[in-house]
Amino acid sequence: MKIFLAGNLGYIGTTMSHVLHSAGHTIVGCDCGYYKGGFIRGDAETTIRESVSRQIFKDVRDISREDISGCDAVVDYSGLANDPASDLNPGWTDQINHLSPARLAKLAKESGIRRFVFASSCSIYGAQKGDNLVEEGSPLAPVSAYAKAKIGVEQEVGKMKGPDFSPTFMRNSTVFGLSYRMRFDLVVNNLTGWAYTTGKVKLLSAGTSWRPSVHVEDCSKAVLAVLESPEDAVSGQSFNVGMDSENYKVIDIANMVKEIVPDCELEAGKDAPIDPRSYRVSFRKIRDTLKNFTPSWTVRKGIKQLYDFFAESKLDYDTFSDKRFYDVESIKRLISEGKVDGDLRMLGMKV
Repeated sequence: MKIFLAGNLGYIGTTMSHVLHSAGHTIVGCDCGYYKGGFIRGDAETTIRESVSRQIFKDVRDISREDISGCDAVVDYSGLANDPASDLNPGWTDQINHLSPARLAKLAKESGIRRFVFASSCSIYGAQKGDNLVEEGSPLAPVSAYAKAKIGVEQEVGKMKGPDFSPTFMRNSTVFGLSYRMRFDLVVNNLTGWAYTTGKVKLLSAGTSWRPSVHVEDCSKAVLAVLESPEDAVSGQSFNVGMDSENYKVIDIANMVKEIVPDCELEAGKDAPIDPRSYRVSFRKIRDTLKNFTPSWTVRKGIKQLYDFFAESKLDYDTFSDKRFYDVESIKRLISEGKVDGDLRMLGMKV
């Protein structure tokens, strides 16, 4: 299968292109380069280059029919990647995370491309009350521009479903783990990085909110499973991506980090705020529907992977705190250095 992957130079995209390519698929990568500088693994650039048959440097808002021509599927994992980055400017978020994916899906359908897979998020469940598991049909309670944009895409693109077009929406848990383009602003990665570089497991909230977590490799393998499943099993469907066992309160993740990383202690900020986002998620649907998808990474195993890599590479605090590895800081740097225009399009982009 020839797959057009938007956002292939991001945290998830770099791993996903490798996973899809390793499974025998041909990848056309497209990325504007917001985050391309955050490579941390020694084999990152070589692996990323070898995973794609063609690399397009272009804003996702400007993808053309010619760019996706000849592809069998379009996978959209582009966009502003978390709540803080999306909250910088709601107008940018609406353009990049909502209107753009809807446009790309329409372009794919008009081009005769049957499959479209979109990176949605469990953050659309937002502020849930109690500890009950939420499922794909549960009421949504978004608390951010990021989550509202994801809902908008699911609603609009879902209406495009038809005999010749099969959209699928991947409601990813909070992603963690070692990737070729690294992020340290994700809860498991962040807590483990703090612990290793400072000896403190630093909580920025009260830690009482529920979070489901999924490893970046399992997140990527879920997309592979969708693309290799019969269309009628996945067309128009939304899937929570993760495992029931990997629902944890943030404080529980922090304590796991404390157990695994030697010589560190838990540090919670005085009067730390309670994060309103709290959701405990059921993954029954993806488990029952995608028979070819079996997650293999637990949070505990992922923390150990990160710790081992940090120790091997001798990660220091200066590297851990570098803006390249934090999405909102990366965007702010692009703005301050004049590398983007008023619509957040990269200037002087190599095409």
